[in-house]
Amino acid sequence: MKKNTAGQVIGVEMVNATTGAAFTGTAACRITGDNGTQTLGSVNSGNATHKGNGYHAYAPSQAETNFDHIAFTFTGTGAVPVTLQVYTTFPQTGDAFSRIGANGAGLTQQPWNSAWDTEVQSEVSDALTAYDPPTKAEMDARTILAANYSTLTAAQVNAEIDQAIIDAGLDTFGDAQVTGTVQASPAPTATSFTGDGGLAANNDFYVDAFLTFRSGALKGIGGYVSAYNGTTKLLTLSDPLPVAPSGSDTFLIVGGR
Repeated sequence: MKKNTAGQVIGVEMVNATTGAAFTGTAACRITGDNGTQTLGSVNSGNATHKGNGYHAYAPSQAETNFDHIAFTFTGTGAVPVTLQVYTTFPQTGDAFSRIGANGAGLTQQPWNSAWDTEVQSEVSDALTAYDPPTKAEMDARTILAANYSTLTAAQVNAEIDQAIIDAGLDTFGDAQVTGTVQASPAPTATSFTGDGGLAANNDFYVDAFLTFRSGALKGIGGYVSAYNGTTKLLTLSDPLPVAPSGSDTFLIVGGR
């Protein structure tokens, strides 16, 4: 039985105290909550309903279920009294709660939205369909490529290949992305700097997008864009960088509106 919840029913089988046959007379239900005082039920003047063959049922009010332990005692003239005990704290399900969170407060309970599930499944399906794993020959070519380049170190070639793999993965999930170059003027700061003319002309276009530096002292470091001026190409980050970027440093922006 659920605690403090209306619309529930409890019942017992009653027998005649003299003959042992099914008791079909009038039966009353008394309630003892949490070892307190036994009181006559408040519904239907405390009378249970005979359903047949000695079975009597009582539908307690919401207040009569607001205990951790409840003893329902059924009595009738000429019948053997029957007491049925229930614990409302176990089992207990969340559908009896109007709110979830600390001490019953917090977020309002919401039903599962099937549209979210459909969207997630669609994104995963697209990713699996678009993913093209490298062949053994392509993986072997990675080592050969590094060995044959006289102007690049193996680490540099590997870094470029790694970045290409990352870019391909981002494309798989359909995120818009663009590369840019930090401008030396106006002087960049740890929180804002100007990009080149290839960036979008719309204000706030890159807000909430993720920006990662691809060269310079900040290579591999990034943050989320909090503001963008489409006219001046000024990008502002939500959190300060360790140092200000330098003019000619390149960056990658993933996302956008």
